Amino acid sequence: MGETRELAKFVSELKYEDIPEEVVLKAKTTMADSLAGGIAGFVIAKKECKWIKDTVDQFGGKPETTLWIDGSKTSALMGALCNGTMMHTVDYDDTYYRAVAHIGSAVFATAMSLGEAHDATGKDLITSYVAGFEAGARGGNSVNYQTHTHSTYFHTTAPTCTIAAGATAARMMNFDEDQTERCLGLAIDQAQGFRACLGQGDFTKSLHCGWPAMRGVMASTLVGNGSTAPRGLLEDPQGFCNAMSQDPRLDEITRGLGTIWELMGDSIKMYPSIGCGHTAVETLATIFREQNLKLDDVESVHIRITYLGPGQGAHKEFHTPMQARLSMAYACATEALTGHILLTDYTDSAIDFERGKPRNPEVEKLMEMIVLEQDRSLNEQYPDGSAAEATVVTKDGRTFQSFQIYPRGCSPQRPATAEELYNKFIDVITLVWTKEKAEKVYDMFLNLEDYTVRDLVAAIIA
Repeated sequence: MGETRELAKFVSELKYEDIPEEVVLKAKTTMADSLAGGIAGFVIAKKECKWIKDTVDQFGGKPETTLWIDGSKTSALMGALCNGTMMHTVDYDDTYYRAVAHIGSAVFATAMSLGEAHDATGKDLITSYVAGFEAGARGGNSVNYQTHTHSTYFHTTAPTCTIAAGATAARMMNFDEDQTERCLGLAIDQAQGFRACLGQGDFTKSLHCGWPAMRGVMASTLVGNGSTAPRGLLEDPQGFCNAMSQDPRLDEITRGLGTIWELMGDSIKMYPSIGCGHTAVETLATIFREQNLKLDDVESVHIRITYLGPGQGAHKEFHTPMQARLSMAYACATEALTGHILLTDYTDSAIDFERGKPRNPEVEKLMEMIVLEQDRSLNEQYPDGSAAEATVVTKDGRTFQSFQIYPRGCSPQRPATAEELYNKFIDVITLVWTKEKAEKVYDMFLNLEDYTVRDLVAAIIA
């Protein structure tokens, strides 16, 4: 049995009762986290949300899925596109570091769109979410884990999420093994998305969660209508793995299926900035806090970081909010000098986008001082980490260093506590919602088995 078929077998046979309790809880809290980022986007990324909402409205379609931005109805295809995109607009959603991808938003959008259209239960939602995440993570690992050859040209979120969305849709539609392999084949055939979005900071980065969700729904609809599809497309000599990596690891696709749960390695961001820079943010902030440093004390700042791809996080000039979110130096300088990074630090109030610089002159000055060095030796020493080492030299000749392998709260090795997860959800989503509504919806996520997808949608748009 080929790797794609084995993955299809796992997805098609997965039942809620097969999923360990801790994995179920992880699915619930990660889905809630994705939703919070999407709702916050209504006020933090108004332009981006309007672009996708207006586009979806132009296409219209069978009114079977709800757009969370205003409660209007559209097709499952367009609902997956819109809701999936919105959840990634503020770049505050989960990060799966082994493949370096934001999987949760695409999987959740796919499952919710089809789940609402077909009146799925909360257990169906959880099962589809877990099945999709496991498939996508393994597909992503096969081309990017440790080697990072895939991320030379591709934004890993897009291809990884397309595999994930295909699997999610197949499980939500209760496809058998053969149908699931075909659904995966059609999805994998569309798995693409270039990393130029990280350099240019344009809207395609947000779409790299929405487009996969849409493709997953499309693939499942085609299969439901009897479409043929390529078989074994992950391992095919002219298929996904060989096309996407110089050194594919096919064993990652089936390694520990049903016993090793990749979802448990997913991470919830504690900073609303590029995930691979969180250890850099933390190490520099630690030095400033522990040594009580001020900007005038600093002669130079050097931060050594894990290699992830050309130009990753290197922006020091940003004319779009996405460019700013992708700037490690801006996040590092903001946290070091102010003690926090907020979603509002990526809006007009904090950044002069015409000039492309922070409005706070001290943050700008420190940002310009920061030298970032990608170091592949950190990948070799800490393959499951996102290591960073900050070195600060002061004007009076002192040198301070701080080193961290795993980001706080944003890694399975240093997981966020239940209280931190709850507090983040409340802090982010109450930019739009009342606290009372936020608490009610979070409780629904924790007790999702007692509700249907339509119950959850009704609470979201209430």
